[in-house]
Amino acid sequence: MALITTVVEGLSVVNSKLSLRTKVEAGVVTAFLVALWYFSVPQKPEVGVWNNAAPASEVAHVGTEEVPCTKLVVLKPKAKEKLKLPKPVIDNPHVHIAGTTDVKPGEHTTTVISTVDTSTGQTTIMTRVDPYPWFKVQQRGELRADIGLKNAGNIVGRFTLREDVLQIKGINVGVNLSADTDRAFFLGAGAGYKW
Repeated sequence: MALITTVVEGLSVVNSKLSLRTKVEAGVVTAFLVALWYFSVPQKPEVGVWNNAAPASEVAHVGTEEVPCTKLVVLKPKAKEKLKLPKPVIDNPHVHIAGTTDVKPGEHTTTVISTVDTSTGQTTIMTRVDPYPWFKVQQRGELRADIGLKNAGNIVGRFTLREDVLQIKGINVGVNLSADTDRAFFLGAGAGYKW
């Protein structure tokens, strides 16, 4: 409760120094930016659920063609069960797994492709870590609780809420709110680089 009281008191001090016109303008701009951010952020896939992947953006409109192939080297059917694929996939004897890979999460997007050598039937999966985009709207948040020393050695707890809303190359831009158990708080915006 002390955390909420600290935040409300701090916002009241800032609020009392602003004119009504400034408050309305700030509210309109904030609402516009929140709506723009909310509607431009892609939906995150559900964890543990198989989804068909969209083509890489570089080749999304290239099209496809048919090539002859005498055989195709695939994983044994048991792989479908081990990967916990949907039941219609497991039960279909005409659907096979040509290859798999694990992509480690990170700050970069990873493009995954699968190639097939039609002379041998062998498939190969290749990955490429892509460079940072020049500009990307994102939705990545963090809620954390910390304990540590402050100023003259006082032990305090800190609660932080951060939301990154833009990425410009490797720099993440967002807002940050933190409140300490000694009733200090911080509300602001900033940019940072993650490694």
